[in-house]
Amino acid sequence: MTSFVKEVSKHIQSKKAKRKVEAELQFHLQQTTQKWMETGLDEEVAEQKAIKQMGNPVILGRDLNQLHSPGLLVYGRPLFIQIMMSLCVVMVVNIFSLFPGLMMNDVARDMIYGFIAVLTLFLYVFLGKRFLNALTHQVLLKSLAPILIINMSLGIIGYVMMYAGSGVTAENGQLPLMILMALNYGFSSIIDSISFLPEILKIVLLSSVAPLLLYVGSRSRRKTVEW
Repeated sequence: MTSFVKEVSKHIQSKKAKRKVEAELQFHLQQTTQKWMETGLDEEVAEQKAIKQMGNPVILGRDLNQLHSPGLLVYGRPLFIQIMMSLCVVMVVNIFSLFPGLMMNDVARDMIYGFIAVLTLFLYVFLGKRFLNALTHQVLLKSLAPILIINMSLGIIGYVMMYAGSGVTAENGQLPLMILMALNYGFSSIIDSISFLPEILKIVLLSSVAPLLLYVGSRSRRKTVEW
């Protein structure tokens, strides 16, 4: 039991949090062990079952560390992923643009944009699993919130300026919408092609895709090991 608690606590950076977590884990394991013993198991087997219920000590330790001491870099990770993904997609599109004969063919162009969209969706899920999997649910939601807020703000501001304003105001409304499309370049063309959706719903959908995919990827089943 002590070795399990030490293995968990060594992943916690805060000394104050480390002592608190060790005490809470020790207490919880003792309580669970006692409950198993009440079912007729001897102390050693009951303790092993209690430890097994806690799962992988490495993952548990990382989760608790994020819960007790999440930093700015942790909260900014999803936004950084989105920015880097957008830049990569723009680079890929620019590479294809070097072949005007290919891009002028409607079928070839649609296939290229479709491939880019599918690849972008896959990469968002993969990156969510790779870099956000260790975050607790609470920290994950807080870190994804800036993406949704930024996307929605750009979309709503642009929409209001374009459709409620006039003249220069309406023209300037294109800028925030262009930034929104650039941040979500991989699948903006697909969403824009859904002709039956009102513009405001397209904005909501476009604003939500990236954080949703990162969330799905991050919550993929984690591997656990016996302890």
